[in-house]
Amino acid sequence: MAHPLLALGLIGFWLLLSGHYTALLITLGGGSVLLILWLMDRLDKADGSRVRLRPSLGLLRYLVWLFGQVIKANIEVARRILDPRLPIKPVWQTIEVDLDSDLQKTLYASSITLTPDTFTLHIRDDGRFVVHALCPESIDALRAGEMQRRVQQTRI
Repeated sequence: MAHPLLALGLIGFWLLLSGHYTALLITLGGGSVLLILWLMDRLDKADGSRVRLRPSLGLLRYLVWLFGQVIKANIEVARRILDPRLPIKPVWQTIEVDLDSDLQKTLYASSITLTPDTFTLHIRDDGRFVVHALCPESIDALRAGEMQRRVQQTRI
């Protein structure tokens, strides 16, 4: 097996979330993990590149920060929905991105999409992202570059 630590992590995570330890459910969970690992191996062989995401303190710090941003964005979206004085003005904008690796670009695009008021529509070949947001202020926050700077600092 090419990913024994991942397999153990997935099984442990599944058991933690499941809370049920019958033979049938453990077998189904184990089968799901094996299916995921098999698909990962096939994808690695198909594109010829194996991505290794190693947990690090920088990545953990980033994920904690991102979790806070997701909470703040949820509150902001709820405020805009509940308060008619706060406008919802959807915008599509292209933002400049200066990241080194495809993995960093993927993390950044996923982070934008995880934040409730924005999502990444397209990653262009020239290094720019097309982003949709509920309001122009969200695009301005992305252009300010805090999230991009934090992704760069993770060094993944």
